[in-house]
Amino acid sequence: MEIMDDLFNCGKAVINAEKEDKVVIARQRRDSKKRSDKGLPSILTLRKVLIDYTAQQTQALQEIARFMTDNNRSQYILAGFAGTGKTTIVENIINYAKALEKTCIVSAPTNQAVKVLREKLGDGAPAEFRTLHSVLYGAPDPDSGEWITNVRFTSNDFLVVDEGSMISASVYRDLIDRLQGTGAKVVFSGDSFQLEPVGEDPQIIKKGDIELTEVKRQAENSKILVLATALRNVRKAIIPNQSLDDVLVLSPVQAEQAFLQAVAAAEDCVYIVGTNRSRLALNLKARTARFGVGVTDAPRSGDSLIVIGNGTFFVNGDRLLLSQVDIISEEMVELRDNTANGVYKQKAYIIEDEWRKIVVLPEVQKPSVYHSQFLTPEKFFPAEWYDRNVKSRRNELSKDVAVATYGYCLTAHKSQGSQWMQVFVRQDAFRDNARWLYTAVTRAAGQLILTSDTGHRMTWESIENSAKL
Repeated sequence: MEIMDDLFNCGKAVINAEKEDKVVIARQRRDSKKRSDKGLPSILTLRKVLIDYTAQQTQALQEIARFMTDNNRSQYILAGFAGTGKTTIVENIINYAKALEKTCIVSAPTNQAVKVLREKLGDGAPAEFRTLHSVLYGAPDPDSGEWITNVRFTSNDFLVVDEGSMISASVYRDLIDRLQGTGAKVVFSGDSFQLEPVGEDPQIIKKGDIELTEVKRQAENSKILVLATALRNVRKAIIPNQSLDDVLVLSPVQAEQAFLQAVAAAEDCVYIVGTNRSRLALNLKARTARFGVGVTDAPRSGDSLIVIGNGTFFVNGDRLLLSQVDIISEEMVELRDNTANGVYKQKAYIIEDEWRKIVVLPEVQKPSVYHSQFLTPEKFFPAEWYDRNVKSRRNELSKDVAVATYGYCLTAHKSQGSQWMQVFVRQDAFRDNARWLYTAVTRAAGQLILTSDTGHRMTWESIENSAKL
């Protein structure tokens, strides 16, 4: 209990920004009065609150300003470590697009990542916030049920796409194909050390025009970001030899107990693990902690879900919180196994939650399940839940239906694009994979809890020295 008390009494590391340099701010204010030859304000001044930029942020913004008026280029790639201020300067970028009288869309692969961007940039940001999937595909083809690109860009369109490391090769090809010859432009932003997408990796962020490596002064006080930077530099799965500030190191048993207490208290937390088997076991324990001993695997109000297939309203990786659950039926559905060319059965709860139609698969071990995998949906679902595929002459589960499972515990891939105040991490697989651990560590917005049974143990002095390399 003493360690538990330490965990929940441990305040988040307070990140206090140093006072802005008066000389730099004065210079930026003078620059705001200067105009380029085209009568445009300096991109460095286009934000609500002026900041002290790093040299790399300044260079990136100046390059992006030139890119946006360069008729020979359609994409710019902004790479950067965690804590280097990539998202911070998106405010400048979209305001510069507005000054150029462009229609701006800020996008990311998941709704959760888009939500994070919207919160950071503010409701008054001069941009539309949408998932990349909705920008490119809209609704599925009514005859085939396939996702077909139907967007028509013009020279007036400008996109900022965050979390670029999550984008699959097929989606990247579709976007570039649609941009070709239109005069529309895109800025991709992301971290090249994040986990690669499942399937073919287009390695967008590794082709960066610039990579921000200088951690902002405000972030230097966060031991989470110190550890993340060391992981990038050393390229080993480092675990500190002791707790310090916003990073706690506990035994697996202690970490699990602390996690279940946090779930029971409905705190903003997640446990990130390496295998789907571990994910299933911890989700079961988490729901027992949340709803009490004897809880069944049936979804209920207050449950946390993770979407595992792309649909009209929600995409793979989106998080859902149930509020008004109406269970229509419990079924044992049949699914096509795309890897083994076989068929398997899976327990499914068909539910409605407010306006949302959701099929919850509580026991699924596969990382993703897609609508076309549901066989003979007419045997299990209400008529309005499936559509006729004209091309295959079969009924298919409607893409208006979200396919999901429980989301208290996730794999690192599924956690990408999201943040939680408390993040528990156990590297029970990919034990020597520094990218896996880096991805999990950088999900923590307030407190990081690591287990002591994996990784290369290192003192904080060595970690901090490694972060400065």
